[in-house]
Amino acid sequence: MKKFLLLLSVLFVVSCSKDPVIYTLTTSANPSEGGTVSPVTKQYEEGETATINATPAAEYVFQSWSGATGNSLSTSLVMSSDKSVTANFIKKKYALTTSTEGEGTVTEKVIKAGAATDYNSGTIVELTASPKDEWEFKEWTGDLTGTENPKEITIDKAKTVKAVFVKKQYSLNIEILGEGTVEKKVIKQGFKSDYNSGSIIELTAKSDDGWEFVKWDGDAKSFQNKIQITVNKKINLIVEFANTNQDFGYNKNTIIQGYGVVWGMDVLGVDEIIFTERSGKIYLFKSGIINELNSFPNEKINAVGQHGLLDVLKHPNYKENGFIYAVFSEKVEGFGTSKLNLVRFKLEGNNVINLESIFKINELTTNAGHFGSRITFDNDYLYLSVGEGSPSSGGINTPYDNAQNTNTNWGKIHRLNYDGTIPQTNPKFDKESNSSIFSMGHRNPQGLTFNPYSNEILSTEHGPQGGDEVNIIKSEFNYGWPYVSYGVNYGGGDISGKSHEGYEKPIYYWDPSIATSNLILLKDKNHNNWFKNLLVCGMKTGGIHRLDITDSKNVKQLSFINLGERTRNIREGINGDFYVSTDSGKIIKFSPISD
Repeated sequence: MKKFLLLLSVLFVVSCSKDPVIYTLTTSANPSEGGTVSPVTKQYEEGETATINATPAAEYVFQSWSGATGNSLSTSLVMSSDKSVTANFIKKKYALTTSTEGEGTVTEKVIKAGAATDYNSGTIVELTASPKDEWEFKEWTGDLTGTENPKEITIDKAKTVKAVFVKKQYSLNIEILGEGTVEKKVIKQGFKSDYNSGSIIELTAKSDDGWEFVKWDGDAKSFQNKIQITVNKKINLIVEFANTNQDFGYNKNTIIQGYGVVWGMDVLGVDEIIFTERSGKIYLFKSGIINELNSFPNEKINAVGQHGLLDVLKHPNYKENGFIYAVFSEKVEGFGTSKLNLVRFKLEGNNVINLESIFKINELTTNAGHFGSRITFDNDYLYLSVGEGSPSSGGINTPYDNAQNTNTNWGKIHRLNYDGTIPQTNPKFDKESNSSIFSMGHRNPQGLTFNPYSNEILSTEHGPQGGDEVNIIKSEFNYGWPYVSYGVNYGGGDISGKSHEGYEKPIYYWDPSIATSNLILLKDKNHNNWFKNLLVCGMKTGGIHRLDITDSKNVKQLSFINLGERTRNIREGINGDFYVSTDSGKIIKFSPISD
């Protein structure tokens, strides 16, 4: 019986026990290439603790667990259900540090991004070196080398890259024509070495004995023997010297004849001359052929007495902009006198185009003469000479005092911007604002030229009976007419006892008169011992007066070229040529005789 009861107890215990509960753990890596997780999958009994380990792949680091807690590579959890755990990995991050040597910048462009963020390990970055003006890229240094630009770099560790920039380097070439030397002085040094871009070089032309500096040409043009140039490109210069020990000789050839009074003319290019007849026509001489220009406003020109179509002159930058200037006396309906009109235009073949009036004297003349009307330019401005525009009678009590009246534009030399506007730097002559008037007290200034060596404007002035003048024109100066003159009124009436006291004096004058007209300064290396001499037209004397103006306090007449007729205008040409026009309708070419 006891044995039977023991057996029943065992059977009861056995019948009351259950099988254990089993749970599954599944692990993964995110991203899959970021590393491994162990175990990958495993079963655990309920309540059992599972330990999970994460191992990052190369170039990745462990970040976090999803489905489990903790921030370390190993975590554990109690299995109470099926579990899914993910180990999160991220790319290793590396710094890319860029710097520059010299003047420039580096830009970065991601070509292939690494996982998660730019510049994680595996990112490919394109670096572009951009130099500033007058600098150039030389090379990459540091963790990137070579001269290719742009260039790619793969970020697989922290990297440092430097872009090296250097100043552009340019050559300075100087050709010397004649006998002399050039002294170079570095004023501002470019990067690393002289003559790199940005270097400022002072050049001084020094002539040998018997020679004189003429000009700089090429990439820098100047009549000053000392210049400064900034080296920002390859520079080619020519410096010219004139042999002043050698006598100047010339050939003379009449190239145009049979026209009226050739009042204005200018040389536009090789074998190309524009010229005016005072009667109102304008012509172009080119390669031996003469054509009247069309579409000039001839119908507006009042060609009576000394009225008419007067001067013509090209812009200093004519080759670039094509501008030509002309001045004429303009008809006024119902009146026999004129206004004075300065116009600007261009040429298209034999046609005048884009003509515009840029400056006009609207007060009517009260005389048939004394218009002045020469044009010249300095380095910055246009100058127009204007005569008194009235009957001419000198003396302190004369009723004809336009030249001394700043409320009229007659009897003045005017300074304008190239477009005809008034420079802010002009004098005011006791007025509230600037006007076009640059100097006053002029009778009939029919000659104007610019001396680029002294930066001065030179003018010739018709005196009355005697007292024709050469003046240096200065801002706000008064040259005295009609109150003073070295001449006398026609018929012998005294003006100022042939004194110029109280007013600016001429640097030279003629008594008796030569009837001055235009003038030029000779400034070509082929002019030899006439170099820097002044040539002045004499209409009454019928030729050209040559003056030495080296010392403005002791000007001397050196010689006279007798042409036997009224010599109206003179202009410089090319390679030392100069041209003279006459009232008989001729243009005569003077050419230096070559060695």
